[in-house]
Amino acid sequence: MEKVRQEIDSAVTELKDELQKNFNGKNYQRITETANFILNRSVEAGYLKGQYGALNILGGASFNICDYEKAQKYYLESINIAEKLKDDKKNAYGLNNIGIIFFTLQQFDKALVYYKKALELKLNYDDKSSISTSFSNIGLAYNMLKDSDKALDYFQRSLDIDRTQDNKYAICRDLNNIGLAWKDKGDPEKALEFFEESYSVSKKENSSKGMATTLTNIANLHIELNNTDLALDKALEGEKIALSINSDMHLLHFYRVLPEVYKKKNNYRKAFEYFEKFIKLKDKIFSEESNNKIFEMQIKYESEKKDRESELYRLKNEQLSVLNATKDKFFRIIHHDLLNPFTAIHTTSEFLEKHYDKIDENKRKNYIKNISAASERLLKLMDNLFAWVKTQTGQIDYKPEKVDLKEIIEHSVKLLGNNMHSKEIVTELKIPKKCFVIADKNMIDTIVRNLIANAIKFTHNKGSIAVTLKNHSGSVFFTVQDNGVGMEKDNLSKLFKVSETFSTPGTNDEKGTGLGLILVKEFLDINKGKIKVESKPGKGSRFTVELPAAK
Repeated sequence: MEKVRQEIDSAVTELKDELQKNFNGKNYQRITETANFILNRSVEAGYLKGQYGALNILGGASFNICDYEKAQKYYLESINIAEKLKDDKKNAYGLNNIGIIFFTLQQFDKALVYYKKALELKLNYDDKSSISTSFSNIGLAYNMLKDSDKALDYFQRSLDIDRTQDNKYAICRDLNNIGLAWKDKGDPEKALEFFEESYSVSKKENSSKGMATTLTNIANLHIELNNTDLALDKALEGEKIALSINSDMHLLHFYRVLPEVYKKKNNYRKAFEYFEKFIKLKDKIFSEESNNKIFEMQIKYESEKKDRESELYRLKNEQLSVLNATKDKFFRIIHHDLLNPFTAIHTTSEFLEKHYDKIDENKRKNYIKNISAASERLLKLMDNLFAWVKTQTGQIDYKPEKVDLKEIIEHSVKLLGNNMHSKEIVTELKIPKKCFVIADKNMIDTIVRNLIANAIKFTHNKGSIAVTLKNHSGSVFFTVQDNGVGMEKDNLSKLFKVSETFSTPGTNDEKGTGLGLILVKEFLDINKGKIKVESKPGKGSRFTVELPAAK
């Protein structure tokens, strides 16, 4: 019997090592078949430790192919066995794995709870490698919760341990994580230094998974630094690696990066192509059925332990409703609002190419004007669409700072000057010389631009728009008021909901998606702001934004 247990332990160790370092779609079936064989043999032998090891391998393999439902099932079974064994070490490992699934589902507060439970158990025994993993995971959760200082502290603790253990795989992970924290702290050069060191170590260790992970971050950073060619090279290299190891999760990251790169290179067809790939793969990974089952299992497990109400299930169902509405909204946009300007540009330019010499000068100018208008609308829509996708995937960078709102407003008014001029709209600015808020500058710029553009759209020719700004009781109030078409009261509640289809043509038949105002609301939520809308049909609308004033 002892020999059988030794053989099982040896097989579990080898399989675990392969799963961690070089898992791919080709060896998935062999790994799971071997793990199931080990599990059955362990059950026959009554060897709980072997059962525990096999279940964790099955959970890890399922997680790597994004089958979170199966992963959760195996990890929960492994925790039950750990409790029977009264083994804190094994129990901690299972808790940590559940935390990872919550992290993947973007439940960062919940993930942090499980990570800390796992660490508490791990500190009772001297397993430095395992403690390092917990430090790393806790750091990641803090980083996603926008606490970069705490994240750096935990990442550095993890790196210190792994360097003393000469654990190259873990060192790659730690260097990558430290790069993420420095990026969020606003130091892209320092972040790139750590990312490139992580990639170099991963390449030397032949860790495809490590290389793919780091290439995602390197590509994103080069986008931020406007190194478009480098960003494209790194993203395409990463896509190739992700496809070779059949990693849908890594592939999803590259499908999110590549549309933005191609947009910056003005290759909108490629950007559109990768947008569709991103949404389809995201839908495949985070399917409604799978997510429901994951959370049902988790609720069942926790209710048996604490007999508590299933609040998590209610919350997840709400999130899934929004997810489905978001997906539907996205496809409405890409299949209608993106294709229309694409078609207009293609058709008109093709016609000009074939018949240029036969068309008189005035008509040529009119065709060129139409191409320019379609291109402008396409660019604005793409900007909003990219920003919106980032909010839906948790990838939006929130960097609060002291922002001069007067400067932002004047910039937006200047940027939209041609639109106002074409409709002969009079704009009145009532803003103080200086007015500062604490917010993310890029997000506030998007908010202001969208609100003023919205007012222009629904204001009649020779109408007027008033933009006011004032400080009051620790807040700054920014108001955009027009004397345009206005709205019915019943429609006001639909403006900021992705689940509602509400978009009407402007006074000059300007088309829209309703995405701009949805983005305004989401960015205000991130920046601790509020918005109020007042409107009367035929009289116009007034949008008032409240933001925290800078002290």
